[in-house]
Amino acid sequence: MRMVVQSFVKKKGYVVLQWKRFEMEKGKFQWRVVYKKWLFSTAMKPIVGWRIDSDNIMAHHLQVCPFYERNIRTEPFRICEFDPSILPNNNNNNN
Repeated sequence: MRMVVQSFVKKKGYVVLQWKRFEMEKGKFQWRVVYKKWLFSTAMKPIVGWRIDSDNIMAHHLQVCPFYERNIRTEPFRICEFDPSILPNNNNNNN
């Protein structure tokens, strides 16, 4: 049974990040991952390609959605925080 479950995890399992919006200061918000959720795909065949639907349902939704906030950056920014102390063989020297 264990081998059957492991084969499903490799072929059909995936992790979804669950995000939550936090207000850091008055009027300043930040999105953070609050937990990770394991799921299994119900697709019977693997996805071989992605395509854009001609209906553009999502694009239309974003034009009228009151929660959609565009965030256009003009300068480089860090996608995730990096903590060098978690690297192996780190002796906490800043050389």
